[in-house]
Amino acid sequence: MDFAFLGLEKDKFFYTVAFLSNYLEREVDVVEMEKVKFREKIKKEGIKWKPE
Repeated sequence: MDFAFLGLEKDKFFYTVAFLSNYLEREVDVVEMEKVKFREKIKKEGIKWKPE
């Protein structure tokens, strides 16, 4: 499962990966939108999550 974050604090990156992997009980990939060249593709094709 892949996740892309915008504005993820540097000191929270590995915590986020570990938390999601543990919570979902599967391996996850996390990218920071500010650091990837394909961010426009993610914005266009990704599923945006919003808290209810």
